Amino acid sequence: MLLGGRYRLDRLIERGEIAEVWEATDEVLARRVAVKVLHDPQPGAVLAAARLGHPGIVRIYDAHVDGDTAFVVMELARGTTVRELMAARGGRLSPRMAVAIAAQVADALDHAHSRGVVHGAVDTANVVCDGDRAKVGDFGVVGTVPDDPRADVFALGSVLYEMVCGRRPSTSPAQPALRPRQVVAGVPRELEAAILRAMAPDPGDRFATAAALRDALTAIDLDDDAVPLVTADDDTPPAGMLAPSFRETERSWLVPALAILLVAAALVVVGIVFAGTDVGRDLLHRNRATTTPPTAAPPAPLGIAGVSAFDPLGDGDEHDGEAADVTDGDPSTTWDTSTYSSADFGRLKSGVGLVVRLDEPGALRRVEVQAPAHGWRADVYVADAPSPAFPGGWGQPVATLDGSHDLVAADLPAGTRGGAVLVWLTSLPRDGGSYRAVIGEVRVLG
Repeated sequence: MLLGGRYRLDRLIERGEIAEVWEATDEVLARRVAVKVLHDPQPGAVLAAARLGHPGIVRIYDAHVDGDTAFVVMELARGTTVRELMAARGGRLSPRMAVAIAAQVADALDHAHSRGVVHGAVDTANVVCDGDRAKVGDFGVVGTVPDDPRADVFALGSVLYEMVCGRRPSTSPAQPALRPRQVVAGVPRELEAAILRAMAPDPGDRFATAAALRDALTAIDLDDDAVPLVTADDDTPPAGMLAPSFRETERSWLVPALAILLVAAALVVVGIVFAGTDVGRDLLHRNRATTTPPTAAPPAPLGIAGVSAFDPLGDGDEHDGEAADVTDGDPSTTWDTSTYSSADFGRLKSGVGLVVRLDEPGALRRVEVQAPAHGWRADVYVADAPSPAFPGGWGQPVATLDGSHDLVAADLPAGTRGGAVLVWLTSLPRDGGSYRAVIGEVRVLG
């Protein structure tokens, strides 16, 4: 079939709700192209997208209406879609790979936005990875396109969530999406924060531009705060490279495995023989009679010497006179933050907090916070003594609190010791037309 007198359709690649995608030949320029035969074309959007020129955008060469058939001629992008890449790597991507892809897509979107073009439907199926380059396709061919670039920021945040978590985020207001760290252990906190901000339900709370999202992603230190995921990591060979075969690798594990099995079998035989002797039976009987499983004492509240508000990145005044109310045993007496214009403190600072000073340093097991308003988030820091410097004086956070209920708790890593605890609020809940957090009680248990 020949379209527009020059494009020969050679092979159907995909058939979807929006279009049929064909591998084709441009008989005038003698080059391979992709042709999308559209079910519901947006001519104006296609023509605007055709003016884009960026290495991260699949180029549009031509757009035509041939009788009843509308079609778009594009660069034939070689590579693998993100959706296919995820399927090949166990369902999700490592944070490092996901961030690399999303940052490139954000850069491409920023280029388009600067020229007045909004994509409107960025998805794992229209982002193609070829070598070390990610490209976005389907500009102008996905039906009604929104005019707010922050719609693309939300869509890219959702793609990033899906790459990291292995599933699409919930978009139902009645059932908000779980935080990435609740879905997959080890997602870096900075990456989670960037994803959640990009996906904020209120467009005003999202990154203002795709460039801002790109900059936030490229600033993340992926060497810190990352636990290896269960899926394939970045050492998986890229497309076009063959992984070592079983025959090439079996010697590296088969011989040690056989040796371990032989040793284990020998120990079993020795154990059976020993258990049959008088000495063995006597030892086993005494062990069963005297050994009782250890039981750990439940966490107990620790004595608190004092509590104060902590605002090292602002003017130092965050209702400090109310801070003592969070340790008086009465949840109805509260401390609240100042009022801000957005959940991220009006973008004036990264957070505010409460410092709890203990009677004496010791082992810490849990932090509990009671708050009447839901939707806040906080990191927990532990130090030997309070420090006015942040974050340098507090090290790395040891736990995260998600204010989704009236009472939330965070179990601290085993072996945590200190004399001061910082509950550092990183996101505020909505309070009418503004944002503030209200805390009723804070308890530290050891």
